Amino acid sequence: MRKSLQGIPGARKDDYPALPGELKEFNYFVPDAGRCIAAIPEPELERAKRNGDLDMFEAMLPVRYVLDTGWRIEDGHVVVDVEYSSLIGAVVPPEYYEWNEPAKPELVAIEVGKPFPGSLPAYEGCVFDMTDGGAEIRMYYDSPTEKEVEDVTRGEKHVALTVYRGLIFFLIKFGSGKWCDMPYSAHLSPRLTVLQRPAEGQGYGAQVIMVDRKTGITRALVLLGLPNRLSNALHDAIAEQRCGRHVTKAEHDAATMDIYRSHTTEALLRMALVAQRV
Repeated sequence: MRKSLQGIPGARKDDYPALPGELKEFNYFVPDAGRCIAAIPEPELERAKRNGDLDMFEAMLPVRYVLDTGWRIEDGHVVVDVEYSSLIGAVVPPEYYEWNEPAKPELVAIEVGKPFPGSLPAYEGCVFDMTDGGAEIRMYYDSPTEKEVEDVTRGEKHVALTVYRGLIFFLIKFGSGKWCDMPYSAHLSPRLTVLQRPAEGQGYGAQVIMVDRKTGITRALVLLGLPNRLSNALHDAIAEQRCGRHVTKAEHDAATMDIYRSHTTEALLRMALVAQRV
C-alpha cells in the first residue's frame, strides 16, 4: 500500500487490464475515485520536491485519464499534467471515472494478539465505517495501555450520534476514557450497498477493533449491539446523506476540518440527536 493511500477505507491494489508495466505499481482502486493511478499533478511537482515527501503529493487520477493524456516517470513517481485546485484537488472530467470494482480479496480473520490485516494510518485516531453487516469502529492507538485495553473490552460503553452540515459524527466512550468523535460519509463506504432499517427493538451490530499503531498488533476485538433508537437515527442520517450528490474524500475531509476549527468533541456531543449507554 502506498503511503498516500494509508488510512483510506476500502483502498486496495487494482489489476487494470492491458496497463503499461511502469504504471502497474501505481494502480489502485479507491472508493471515492474508482480505478486510479497514484500520480503527482504537474502543478504540484515543484512544491512536492521542495517538501521532500513526494508520496504525500500523489493524487488518485482515473486510469483512463492518465492513459489518454499521457504521463512520465520522475523520481520514482508518476507525473501527470492535470488541472489542480488547492481547494478540491485534481480536476478531472467525470466521464473518465470507472467504478467497476476489481475482484475483492478473500476475507482475512482478525485475531487479538496477531497482526492487523490492513494498512495503518499515519496518526493515532478512530475510524467509523458502515458495511452491509453493520458498523465497524477501528481504534488506532500508539502503544495502548492495559487500562485502555480493559476500558474497551470490559468498560461501560456510551454512544452518541450528531448530524451537522450534512456530516455524520459517530461518538463513543469506553469506560473511563474520553469521548471519541468520528466523522462519516456514506459515499465513502464501499462495503455498504444496502442498509436495512433495524427491526423493532433491535439495533445494528458494531465491531470494535483496537490496534497498536506502532506494532500493528490487534489488542482488542469487541462486538457491540447498538441501541434501537440510535440505530434508527443512524439509518435515517445515512439514507438522507445518500440521497444527496456524491461527495469525494477530499470534499469530505475539507468539510470535516472546517467543522473541527470551531467545534470540539464536547461541542459535537452537546449537539447529539441521540446519546445512549450500550
